Amino acid sequence: MCGTSRDYQARRDRRSSNPRDRTNLWDIELFPSSLFSPSKGPVMDVAFSPNGSLIASGSKDETIRLWENNIKGHSSTLKAHSASVRSVNFSSDGRLLLSTSDDKTVKVWNVLDKRFQYSLLKHKNWVRTGDFSPDARLIASGGDDKVVNLWDTETKKDLFEFRDHEGVINSVKFHPDGTNLATASYDRKIKIFDIRSKRLL
Repeated sequence: MCGTSRDYQARRDRRSSNPRDRTNLWDIELFPSSLFSPSKGPVMDVAFSPNGSLIASGSKDETIRLWENNIKGHSSTLKAHSASVRSVNFSSDGRLLLSTSDDKTVKVWNVLDKRFQYSLLKHKNWVRTGDFSPDARLIASGGDDKVVNLWDTETKKDLFEFRDHEGVINSVKFHPDGTNLATASYDRKIKIFDIRSKRLL
């Protein structure tokens, strides 16, 4: 299995995985339940929507797919990136989707309309990871420039840059209460930042 990411849906016995250029939807009791073939390239990331009705996948073919979480697996294709899509992530209310890419951008999408909303531009290299704060007022992103950017989703501006890592940023995750941000890096370190003071804990 050559997938790079998987996402677990709360309170349901299903799991999505991404070997190369397809997405499997597994039922824990009946393996497998669905097989999606979404792209012309390897699938880099998958994520369930908060209510479990959709699955988002990002691919090296520069596209995002939004899949209906059922056996038929109908999908819509979202296209705005100009390079591989590294990660996908829903807001907690399921209304927005963010994606990160090797084109050095973070993009935000309207899930209901399946439309591109806006880009966040500041990274100097590939963007590998992104996450919404629980209230979706902030976005954190990180990648190969070794910088974690904190964005305001209302103004679309970069609020702060955390430059405490010495390696590529692989993952960023907000605490459930939105006050802290955890980051993971090639420098073999996990760091926790206080969002209010913008300091390393």
